[in-house]
Amino acid sequence: MKSEPAGTESCIIPYPASEDASLKLELDVVNELIFEVSDSVDEISIKMENGYQDYLSTKQKDSALKVSYHSGHHHFEKGPTFTVVLPRQCENLTLDIVVGAGDISMESEAFTARKVNVSIGVGELSVNQISASEKAVFEVGTGDVSILNGQFPKVSIEAGVGDAVFSGSVSNKLEVEAGTGDVNVSLTGTEKSYAFDLSAGLGEIRLNGRSKGAFDAEYETGSNGGAEVELTAGVGDISVLTQQ
Repeated sequence: MKSEPAGTESCIIPYPASEDASLKLELDVVNELIFEVSDSVDEISIKMENGYQDYLSTKQKDSALKVSYHSGHHHFEKGPTFTVVLPRQCENLTLDIVVGAGDISMESEAFTARKVNVSIGVGELSVNQISASEKAVFEVGTGDVSILNGQFPKVSIEAGVGDAVFSGSVSNKLEVEAGTGDVNVSLTGTEKSYAFDLSAGLGEIRLNGRSKGAFDAEYETGSNGGAEVELTAGVGDISVLTQQ
């Protein structure tokens, strides 16, 4: 059995950016995973602080990079902090992120990836001004999910135990589900430009401030050629705001 290293370490992993770059992170425990976008860099970098290099591994094939951190010890007080810096021109990037326990913060000034897939077992997920040109999936087992100011053709958001918040635009389909927690959605465009399918088990549905039912409530507008908005709350309220 491998013994725990004596002291924490820091390191930086550089990775050349390309038009079809793919970045996959598999981290069993983190203190925080931070994403930043920079106009002044031309390569992707992944910085680890207060971690153990014995648990860190990388694998690169062509334009795909996989970074793993597997400590096997979820009883640590906290894991390392990872900071990922992306060049702004790397907008055809595919991001695939899996974190067992820890928080993720993804904020930028209007950055668009090709595909984004983020999963957290236990932790908070905060995303601001990150968009996807094809599809995005955000999942948290226990913790809140906040996806703000994004633009997507298709986006799926799931919180097992926690609140789910979304603001932005969707051209094809938005799916948001909270098992135990509230769902709050703010959409660009008018109410009539969306096809709603809303369901709340133990909670109330409100659309632009108007109640559409409470406790085992369902509200559906039917297809109108606009983007589909499918929202589900098992135990919690649903609130939707549009530009009227």
